[in-house]
Amino acid sequence: MKIRTELVAGTPVRFGVRSVGTPFAVTRDLAPLTSASFARIEPQHKRYCVVEGRVVSVLLESGLDQLFAPNSLLHQRLATLMRSQTSRGRQRASVDVTTHRYQHFPLRSVQLDGAPWFLTADVTRVLGFSRTALHRSPHTRLWHHSGFTGARSLVHADGVRELVGKRMPLSNQFAIWFEADVMSCSDDTAVHAA
Repeated sequence: MKIRTELVAGTPVRFGVRSVGTPFAVTRDLAPLTSASFARIEPQHKRYCVVEGRVVSVLLESGLDQLFAPNSLLHQRLATLMRSQTSRGRQRASVDVTTHRYQHFPLRSVQLDGAPWFLTADVTRVLGFSRTALHRSPHTRLWHHSGFTGARSLVHADGVRELVGKRMPLSNQFAIWFEADVMSCSDDTAVHAA
């Protein structure tokens, strides 16, 4: 994902474009520009993306009205900068990383070829396995992403179910949450809290 930093009212703000073509600004970079509470941003106006190797909250253009007065110069400048991101084009397709939360554990996932894949390290940590538990599984694959250093091991949803089956009944609560909240989620960019 190509990220561009622009000065807005003397504050550096990072802008980019999600894989689906939606422009965004990094939410944390906007904090010095407004006194509005970021907690009031409705979920449909923010997403989580990998920016410079970290999963961060980003604000979509549709969320600008919740932080800035619609006719203000600041609002207009930010909207113009966001729109200019789409006209610059993307060097290559990017993949958004979605973070689901099970109790206090993060469970990061990506959509590849239309299917959900989960970071093996997160799955094994949540279920109490060593990282090698899935190395020989047909449900795993290596994934290279510019947001991470080196390749990451991913496990398909079927591999997650396979591990859950090995931990029953201890993992029953996780299995219910996984199927109900993660797999049935129609918006692949939502963050869930269990």
